[in-house]
Amino acid sequence: MRVDNLRRLMNTMTFAQFRELARNYICYRGYRNPIITDGWNDGGSDLRVYQTTGLSPQNIAIQVSVQEKNWKAKLKQDARQALTDLNCGVFLYVTNRRLPDAEYQPVADELLQQHGISCSKADGDSVAQYVIDDGKIEWVLDLLGIDLQGNRLHRSLRQEVADAFMLFSSDAEDYRQAFMEHALTIAASQDKRTSRDEIVVAAAEALGIEGNAIVDRLSRVFDSLLTRGVLVKTEAGGFEPSEKDTQRLQDAYMLRDAEWVQLVTEIGQILRKHCPSAVSNADIDSNSKNLATQLGTVVRTYRDYQRRIIEDQISDDTLRLDCAKKAGEVESMLRAFGVAQNAVDECVRDLCELQEGNPIVSLLEAGETFRQLTNGSRQGLLTALGQTNGAVVILDTSVLIPLLCGQMHGAVCDQGVTSALHLLQDAGQHGCPIVVPSVYIEEAAAHLIMAGRFVPVVHSSERGELDCSENAFVSYFARSSLASDRYRQYLSGFGHRGDGFEFYSHRDSIMSSLTGLLRRYHIMKENIDARQLSIDAKRDADTALGNIYHHLGEERPEILFGHDSNVLAWMKTRGDADSKAFLYATWDRCMQQGCQGIHELVLGVDPVNAAELLELSSERGRSPLDIQLIMHLSDKEFSLASRIWDVIIEVEKEDVSDADLLPKARSFKADFLARQQSDATRTNQIVGAWRQWKSAAGDGGKA
Repeated sequence: MRVDNLRRLMNTMTFAQFRELARNYICYRGYRNPIITDGWNDGGSDLRVYQTTGLSPQNIAIQVSVQEKNWKAKLKQDARQALTDLNCGVFLYVTNRRLPDAEYQPVADELLQQHGISCSKADGDSVAQYVIDDGKIEWVLDLLGIDLQGNRLHRSLRQEVADAFMLFSSDAEDYRQAFMEHALTIAASQDKRTSRDEIVVAAAEALGIEGNAIVDRLSRVFDSLLTRGVLVKTEAGGFEPSEKDTQRLQDAYMLRDAEWVQLVTEIGQILRKHCPSAVSNADIDSNSKNLATQLGTVVRTYRDYQRRIIEDQISDDTLRLDCAKKAGEVESMLRAFGVAQNAVDECVRDLCELQEGNPIVSLLEAGETFRQLTNGSRQGLLTALGQTNGAVVILDTSVLIPLLCGQMHGAVCDQGVTSALHLLQDAGQHGCPIVVPSVYIEEAAAHLIMAGRFVPVVHSSERGELDCSENAFVSYFARSSLASDRYRQYLSGFGHRGDGFEFYSHRDSIMSSLTGLLRRYHIMKENIDARQLSIDAKRDADTALGNIYHHLGEERPEILFGHDSNVLAWMKTRGDADSKAFLYATWDRCMQQGCQGIHELVLGVDPVNAAELLELSSERGRSPLDIQLIMHLSDKEFSLASRIWDVIIEVEKEDVSDADLLPKARSFKADFLARQQSDATRTNQIVGAWRQWKSAAGDGGKA
């Protein structure tokens, strides 16, 4: 990248972003203890004395500036202040703008001749050249939020633990669950919403949730609340909170209403103090309400900035960079609300001081915790999976068949179908390739041939008798709206040619048809040749699966055992060679456990959890939470939020060694997988049908 192009990018930086770049540049120049304290924690002073390295250390004052229009007057003022207040006659001016020598040199000469101050500059060109020479272009792009084809900076082990905690830990899961229950209870308390779907949609909007998999999760949470009696049916056929929970919501609202009015008023006073006189009172009143809903973001960012950068407790570059980016977002937000550029820092301090006198600010920060737990990033997922270069979604037969049926004929009331469709959509939005091993296409083809034997049964039986069939093609058809006389046509759409064909030639023909269908949906086939797998990987896979079958009391035909073992060995080999993570989507609990033991970059999950993980890391945006959620929060949600942030802070501490951090990251993932294994509320029927088929399939379904 050319220097002038990089400088143009630097010109788009907020002050918080350039401040972090300046810190790295100052280190590069060889100054000791380069802690830039201008901004949110220094009471307005933007000068700092450093020491040069060498045999004769020399004090130097450094000032950082972003796009100062009247930079000459600013430079002179700060240089004189350095001499007067800090007794420092050596001055370095760091800026992201270009300072032509013809304009800069007269100012430097004046300072030297009139005040005895030796002044030097580091302008945009100098800093840009440093970025190029020191190989920090990718770092700068990441600081600006520019992602080049998903290739982001390698994140630290501390960041891996933090990301794994927010995605996989039981604390984070409990908080998401509690907040969803809270949102549904509030939505049900609104008289105008009566049906289950209306309440779920309203809760999703209040939470800022868009993904289909998470909305489905809300539906399941709704059913749980109904079972527990938190929600009850009304005489009119709708739903509302129980009498106890209605009283709880009313008490919380009465307590918070006055606090909210006070908060909006105080924010208005702060904006009037820091906005130019040209901003009207009407605009300030409107901006005060909007800013109040996002005050949790401001407070959380300010706290992190103090801890990570101002107090310099954290040396981890990825954590500092992430914090600088968020500080830049807050700065841009306040500028959009009319705050003058030179007043942003003081405005932030004034806003954060509101927390001391108004309890609702802490609840807004608790709401920010929920947003962070549901608005992750693709890089965060890759880091949590184990510092990977990318992620690939693998579908086994139990997910492949419902997916093809749903894509061909539409969704039905079946979790196996809807979760597979959501996974396909979310993987595409996430940029994750979807792969089906060839052995599973072979199993699907055998499944389809077996479905052909149900033709007489489909025409003679009640549809309801077949919707629980262990054959996924038959089960889908029974749940669909397709007429019974269309069953043969339904099968032929997947490649079934009818009766009377030799099994293996029919199977191979269907495999070709299914591969063509998969290609239409951007799903690739992976040919796995057992002869090309490493002996060690195959032995490990055979041993792992054999032990799991023995432990669970499972029996599988040898051919299906070989299919699964070969896939495990292939993922292990690829994980070692490519450093890619595999999200192996399956309803087969034996394979879920097999994935856990075969390689740390392989995660065996059911498609419901796989789709949720992708949506929690989809970077869909950060819309503010509905303020009604905040005003009805209880001590339960606040305590959970505090516990979550205590863990994050503990992870970031300098005195925690890598030897302690790595087991933490692995334990969060293991906890997630253990919860999945024990959660039978949504998978019993699907898992049971698939286990029965796998146990009785014989020679790939021939028998």
